[in-house]
Amino acid sequence: MATIVGDRTLRDLLEHRAHTTPDRTFVIFDDLASNIVQLSYAQFDERVNRAANLLLALGIASGDKVNLHLPNCLEFLFLWFAAAKIAAVIMPTNILSSAAELEYLLNHSESRLIFTDFDHADVAEQARQNCAGIKAVILCGRTEKQSAYQSFDELMAAQPVAAADAKPSPIDEVAILSYLRDNRTPKGRHGYQRQLCLCRRNSGQSHTSKFVGSPLRCIAVVSWQCPVLLDYEHACRRRQYGANGRLQR
Repeated sequence: MATIVGDRTLRDLLEHRAHTTPDRTFVIFDDLASNIVQLSYAQFDERVNRAANLLLALGIASGDKVNLHLPNCLEFLFLWFAAAKIAAVIMPTNILSSAAELEYLLNHSESRLIFTDFDHADVAEQARQNCAGIKAVILCGRTEKQSAYQSFDELMAAQPVAAADAKPSPIDEVAILSYLRDNRTPKGRHGYQRQLCLCRRNSGQSHTSKFVGSPLRCIAVVSWQCPVLLDYEHACRRRQYGANGRLQR
C-alpha cells in the first residue's frame, strides 16, 4: 500500500540532505556550560557514518539492540541515526533508573551494548553484572578514572567515514522506548523507520519533515510512541532533573 513515506528510511532522508545541502546547518547543540556545537548536514552525516561503522565493528547487526543510557548529548544523536542506518535498534533508558530497573530492561530487550557517560557508569556496570548478553560498556564524553571502559571518542576516531554497507527497510524497528507503568514495572513500546520519517508529534499537529527548514536546536526528544525531533525556534539547553525525577525549568 502506498504511503506518504513510500520506501524512504531515516538513512535515505539524511543522506539525501547531506548530498543536496551539505553546508546547511542541521543541528545546534548548546550544553549547560554554554558550549555550542553546530554541525552541517554533511558534518553530521560523517559522524553518523563513523558511529555506524563503530557499531558494526563491535558486532552489532540488523535487529540487534543497543542501550543508550545517556543524558541529552550529541553522542545520543550520532548513535540513534547510526543504528537506524544499519537497521539496528536503540533502547534509550532514563538516567534516573536504578540498577535493578536498568537490568530488567537490558535483559528484556536483549541489548548487546551499553553507551553511557562518566556520571552514570556505576549504575550501568551494576546492571551489567546480571546481563549475559551485554558485550561492553562504552563511555561517551569524559573518561577520567574509568580506564576499564572503552572511550566512544577514541573508538569513533578509528572508524572510516564511508557509509556502511546496509539497507534498512521502512518497516524495520528502530527504537524500543521504555517507561514505568503505574506499578513501577518497566514496559516498552516499539518505533519503526516509517514512524520516524513521518515525525508525528504527540500534539496531533500535521506531519512535517525535520530535514528541511530550521536547524535542529535540541537533542533527541523521545516520545512514548515514536522518536521525534523537534526544531524549536529557540536554543534548548540540556535539561536537569531533580531528585524527584522532574525536569528543573
